[in-house]
Order: sequence, then structure tokens, then C-alpha cells
Amino acid sequence: MSDCASIRDRYFGRGTLDGGEPELEAHLAACEACRLAARGLPVVSAALAKLPPLEVRAPSFDAIAGAAAAAARRHRWRARLRRARPFFYTGFAVAAAAALVVAIFAARARTPAVGPGARLDATSGARSAVLESGARVRLDSGAVRVVAAPRGEERLLLEAGALSLEVPKLSLGRAVAVYTPDAEVRVHGTRFQVVRDSKGTLISVAEGLVEVRPSGGGRAPLFVGPGESATVEPPEAYRRDLRASALRSLGRGEFAAAKVPLELLLDGELTPEEQAEGQALLAWSLAGSGDRRGAVARYRQALALLPATQSPLWAENACAGLALLLEQEEPAEGAAAWSQYLRRFPRGVHASLARTRAASQPEP
Repeated sequence: MSDCASIRDRYFGRGTLDGGEPELEAHLAACEACRLAARGLPVVSAALAKLPPLEVRAPSFDAIAGAAAAAARRHRWRARLRRARPFFYTGFAVAAAAALVVAIFAARARTPAVGPGARLDATSGARSAVLESGARVRLDSGAVRVVAAPRGEERLLLEAGALSLEVPKLSLGRAVAVYTPDAEVRVHGTRFQVVRDSKGTLISVAEGLVEVRPSGGGRAPLFVGPGESATVEPPEAYRRDLRASALRSLGRGEFAAAKVPLELLLDGELTPEEQAEGQALLAWSLAGSGDRRGAVARYRQALALLPATQSPLWAENACAGLALLLEQEEPAEGAAAWSQYLRRFPRGVHASLARTRAASQPEP
């Protein structure tokens, strides 16, 4: 069935409904709104017939031409605006960028450069500064100090916090360096961020290339490029990881594999006790690999480094291991080493074996 608008367009426009159209009759039977409109149609037609005719005057050609010309001018103006819009925005952006650059240089001119001895603290909010090289520093958290450095270098010390730097291209021989307890970060022109917390130091680079030199010895430097980041764990955690890796390899009998982390560990900054244990573990690795002479030397070095007042289990094992190696070549030297064990660890876990082995051979 046709809709109401279609029925009214085709049948109501005549002013009267003569009937005899099946489609119209079916629609009026089903549509209450159209039935009411059909009933009022004769009344509307009669009222319109009583109205006097209206005089219709066609506008002059000049009026039509003038209106058309005005419309054309408006159209051309809008078209010009649309074409010029990209240039307008570009010009505005260039002007805005220029104004921003001027504002930045003006701000830099107002910000005095800071040198060695200066300190920034972001406890109450972010702080910014400019170094003597022109590098811009923003501290978002924590505290940072500018410390004395060799000629041509500006050095920042960040114990903890988040620090962002924008370093201009520096001349040959000049550098800006950020020191944390975990690493040294050196740059010659770049934008980057350094975040230091209890887990280590995170370096994120936005532009340029950054050289990172991990602290603690035994760790190779690395380079971080644009869009990259790297984390340097604290030296203590690094040393713990090396020791744990070596012990896992020794426990599995992988003596050659244990040698690698042990040499890296011994290349770091260790206390005398840590150095002594590292030497003893390396001696174990060398003995297992068949290097008897190297193992003997490392065992002796380990026992010499350990203070006489300390008697950890690894030291007892090292002293016993030394005696076993010596008695393989010269029983008398082995007996002397077992006697040394008893003097140093009279109640040690290997004391019974030491007494037996010392008594079996005369000392030299």
C-alpha cells in the first residue's frame, strides 16, 4: 500500500475526491489521518475559491542579473578563503613557532647558568636550570647536584629521582655526564631522561646517542639510541647475579661455564671478604677443569685475603681443597696443609679428616 505522502500528492491536489479509485479508498479505510484530511478538503477548496486573484509581477531582468552577480561574488570569495585556509594556518603556525622560539630564548636569557656546587631539589615541585654549556636540565623528582669535573666536562650527580636533559651539540672535547650510584651517562648533544630508584638506573633517549658506563667494574659500556631505553641494575645486584650464576654452574659440574661470571665478579669493586670468596670459587672451577696449579694459587690467595677472625664454610672447604690438591703431588705438603686447616678451624667440619690425613704423612 502507498504511504500517506504519496496518496495526498496524487489525489488531494485536485481539490475534490470523486471516488472510484481503489487504491485511494483502500488507503482511506486504513488511515484515520488521511480520512480526516479528505473530509476537510472541500471546505479548504471552497475558501480558496473565494479569494481574489493575486497580481503576479515578474521581476525585471536587471534585478535578476544583480542578484545573480552578488551570489557569484559571494561564491568566489568563499572559494578564495577555502584555497587560502592552509596558507593561513601555516602562516599562523610559523608565527606561533617563531614566537615560541623567541620566548624560549628570552627565558634562557633570564635563567642564570649554574655551575659546580649548585643543587636542585624537586621536593616541592619540578625545577629547571641551565648549565654553563647551554644544556637545559629539568628535575621532576629527587635532587641533583652539579659537582666539580675535569676541564671540558659538566657533571651532575643524581642519587635518586627523575632528570631530563636537553644538551646542545657540544664542541670536540666537551661533554655532559650524569652520575648515579649505578652508572655514568655521557652525552655530547642529545635529549634524554635518567630515572634512578632502588631497582637501578633507567636511561631513555629521545634524540641523539647516549653512552652508558655501568658502575662496579666488569661491565661493558653500552650505547642507547633514539627511541631506545636501557636499565642498569645496582652494582650489588649485579654482583649477586654473577655469584648466583657461578654457584649454579659449579653445582652442575659445569666448571668452565662458572669461570666466566667469576672473572667478571672479581673484576669489580669487592670487599676483602667478597674478593676472598670469589677467589675460592674460581679455584674450585679451575680444579674441576684440571688446572691444579691455578687452583692452588687461587686457594692460597683466598685464604690470605680472609681475615683470621672469620671462618665461613666456604673458607673451610677452600682450605681442605688446597690440602687435597697438594697431597696429590707431594704428600708432605699435603700433610702440612691439613695441619694448617686444624690450626685455623680446630672444630671445622673437616677436622676429623684433617687429623687423619695430617697424621698419615710427615710434614716437611
